[in-house]
Amino acid sequence: MGTTAELIRRFVALYNDGTPDCYGSDRFLQLYADDVDWVEMPTALTPEGRSGDLRALRAAVEFGQSMFRDRRLSIDEIVEEGDRAVWTGTWSATIGVDGLQLPKGTRVHLGQAMLIETRNGRIVRQRDFLGAPVVVE
Repeated sequence: MGTTAELIRRFVALYNDGTPDCYGSDRFLQLYADDVDWVEMPTALTPEGRSGDLRALRAAVEFGQSMFRDRRLSIDEIVEEGDRAVWTGTWSATIGVDGLQLPKGTRVHLGQAMLIETRNGRIVRQRDFLGAPVVVE
């Protein structure tokens, strides 16, 4: 099963499987329990925030696939205690559609922090905190 930090590193590796023309697959979702308690704090795209179980998380991935390409996560730091960890890093993607606040083709980066709790090698609780976008053209 490994440590929570090892699971986070596997999550990031699976998450970063996109190409410049593709958002990426949902293979990283295999690391979640069906009844995961997922919460994403409010962002510019989702001002009310988002939450739910694995179905809600799948819907969030589909939402991202409809608007972005070539997503990436990086890890800056992981602080682990038992079956819980907090990790920080950067999420980035290229805007793939017209109609957002920034033009299609713009690369954006967001600082992020996630609180992860695991059980039996699966993510059972996740809290996502995303910063404001930084534009890289």
